Amino acid sequence: MSFIGYTPDIEEDLQMKLSEDKIISAQVILRPTSGRNITPETLITAENISQYAPSQESVNETSRMFSSLGFEIGTMVGISFSITAQVRTFVDVLKVRLRLTDRGGIECLGDDDTGRLELPITNLPRKLALHLHAVTFTAPPDFGPTDF
Repeated sequence: MSFIGYTPDIEEDLQMKLSEDKIISAQVILRPTSGRNITPETLITAENISQYAPSQESVNETSRMFSSLGFEIGTMVGISFSITAQVRTFVDVLKVRLRLTDRGGIECLGDDDTGRLELPITNLPRKLALHLHAVTFTAPPDFGPTDF
């Protein structure tokens, strides 16, 4: 596995796979205007999406703030939009260590070196973090090409 971030002893061949210049993306999930809680069990459908939708003001503000931090902003779809940038931007802005998984995905490493898809939002500006439910990488599919 390959590490990028606050880890000084990275093996060179693994580092090349997740170089600081590599472009990666994550999904930004915004808090619902309704105040409803989103859990892993929450099913958001066409019938109930309005109950989980963020305000347009929240969409505009978070997009602007992520853009000012160096991220390219994707189109808002449902309750989320994507942010895209070089690995170094994710590392510098979110103060994280990242790892390339054996399946070709990206993980954030916790203090205990456990990999997870969700990125911590505690290092983001408070004004931005207040709008966020989560910022997360997407796991690679269990089918199709494995070289991204």
